[in-house]
Amino acid sequence: MAVAVKHLLEILNEKFPTTRAEDGDPTGLQVAPLANDIEKAVLALDPRPEVLKEALEQEANLIITHHPLIFKPVFRIGQDDLLRDFINSGIGLFVAHTNFDRDYLVPFWADRLELNKTEPLAAEGGEAFYKLVVYIPPDYVETIREIIFERGGGWTGNYDKTSFGASGKGTFRPRSGAEPFLGEEAELAEVDEIRLETIVPSRILPGVIGALKNSHPYEEPAFDVFSLAHKEDRGLGIIGDLHSPVGPREIVRLLREAGLEEIFKLGQVQDRPRQKVALIPGKGGKYISAAASAGADIFISGDLDFHQFQQGQDLDLLLVDPGHFQLEIVGKKIMCDILTSACPQVDWIISERENPPYFFQ
Repeated sequence: MAVAVKHLLEILNEKFPTTRAEDGDPTGLQVAPLANDIEKAVLALDPRPEVLKEALEQEANLIITHHPLIFKPVFRIGQDDLLRDFINSGIGLFVAHTNFDRDYLVPFWADRLELNKTEPLAAEGGEAFYKLVVYIPPDYVETIREIIFERGGGWTGNYDKTSFGASGKGTFRPRSGAEPFLGEEAELAEVDEIRLETIVPSRILPGVIGALKNSHPYEEPAFDVFSLAHKEDRGLGIIGDLHSPVGPREIVRLLREAGLEEIFKLGQVQDRPRQKVALIPGKGGKYISAAASAGADIFISGDLDFHQFQQGQDLDLLLVDPGHFQLEIVGKKIMCDILTSACPQVDWIISERENPPYFFQ
């Protein structure tokens, strides 16, 4: 089976919208595939030569990675540049980077550590939200509600499938040429209806409205869209509480139970029980001060350097570095689950060629 590139890009942009990425982060389609239809796609952390070779061997049309290939404007492509190899291969490249961190990777690790009372870390002005109100015959309410939820509506903070319904009477009179679901031409109809309300983020509003129109039994469904004053706070990381306070050795045990099995680099701080954890996958050292200001006493991220560990000492903030690779390599399995459900027509292949570019001895 296969899916048209245009349709697949619609799915990818809906699941990994660029509006959820950091400003200036190069996400989305970076190399267009030559094929018009995608049958196989390889999922990987990095767009490396070995991953491209693997995609060629698998006869894949597309590679989806977490890290971008193109970070800055390209002014020249050399003979040995990987970008040239991608172009020559005809294989496309799609990137889901900080938008994937924010929406999938951070919640994954928060769930693995069983954090509660969670909030975004280093929150900034977030995405606009709208209230969607639609009027539906009672027998169709559950069907349309679920369609809205499947497209991402009804999601706010740590809750999903949120909605409100109220019953009432609707009136209308079909004019000449109408094909009414209820009522007769030129006669005033009064029918039972449910007013269904839910919340929808701006990035998916067009798709939700399109699905609503396609599934509603009325020829011309009545609905309203209201702009909401508040915006969702968002950050690249998360801060929350462990179930109980732990010392440095216990936090290492918890991380290993969560799936991080490599050697950890821990900061030298006071040996005392700690409970509030801040976490940013990848390279998050610049948020150490923000984590301390938010009340964290444990900070987990990758690529932490000498001076940042000194900063942790000064703040009595326990820094834990499991490794950039280790925190993010799980992303391709998460991505595979998401895309297998959203687009089963494509054969999603998790790369088996990736290893950390360092080892411990």
